[in-house]
Amino acid sequence: ESNEKDDNIFLLVNQLSRGMEVIQCQNEKDEIAGLCLQAGKMSTKASDFTLAARYFQRGIDFLRTKDPQTLRETSRHWKENYYLCLDLHNMAAESEFINGNFDETDKL
Repeated sequence: ESNEKDDNIFLLVNQLSRGMEVIQCQNEKDEIAGLCLQAGKMSTKASDFTLAARYFQRGIDFLRTKDPQTLRETSRHWKENYYLCLDLHNMAAESEFINGNFDETDKL
């Protein structure tokens, strides 16, 4: 049952990621970012750091918002979802480091 639940999280995150552009509700995006964190952690436990980095980055992407007037990225995600944002960035940086992607690690 646990493996089935794990597989479902991966399927769910992958499907939701395909529709990222059409999801407008930020609360929904925040929930999906949490699922991305879960999927990334599960990939880390399986020692698949390339896939883990992808899930963590997707989570970060779901948290990002743009100001409707300036179309610039806001820091809302750091203010409203600090711990989720911190976890995603830390885990993404760690995964990228393990993968040898030091430039990506520095960006995060």
